[in-house]
Amino acid sequence: MFEIQLTITDKGAYLQKDRMRWIKKFGIPISESFPEPFPQPTIQALRALCAIKAKHPDKLSAAFVELYNALWLDLKPVGKAEVFAQYLNRIFSESEVKEIVEMSSQPEIKKQLVDNTDYALKEGCFGLPYYIATNVKGESEAFWGFDHLGQVIDHLGLERQGEGFRAML
Repeated sequence: MFEIQLTITDKGAYLQKDRMRWIKKFGIPISESFPEPFPQPTIQALRALCAIKAKHPDKLSAAFVELYNALWLDLKPVGKAEVFAQYLNRIFSESEVKEIVEMSSQPEIKKQLVDNTDYALKEGCFGLPYYIATNVKGESEAFWGFDHLGQVIDHLGLERQGEGFRAML
């Protein structure tokens, strides 16, 4: 019999190198280090995004970018209302941010996040990044991993623009 090593000691170092390669290739704004602690509890921020989708769907993408910047660029604890509110103030008025924070604790918003999570699990989501992409024909496909963004682009019928996207799977 032989023993199988259940821990892979070099995986973390490799993933960090690979991560930095992708960041450089695509010019992704991100810190070289991870936010502390990692992973972070983000349920409050996710509920805020659900509230934004319900109340201000036209600003959802901008809100996502701000919360991404808070976590991955500025390494802030984005799960705390006082932190994500500060970043949302860049695109919403103070009264709108207050409303978003209040909505985040309402049962229907909490249920929306549960429903979103249940849908992702039903579709087979097992980690991040995981994409469920629906093309103009109404065909949905699931993709996992940053390195499969090329396949997402192909499925959506989009043109691969730039050196990075042309090189992707």
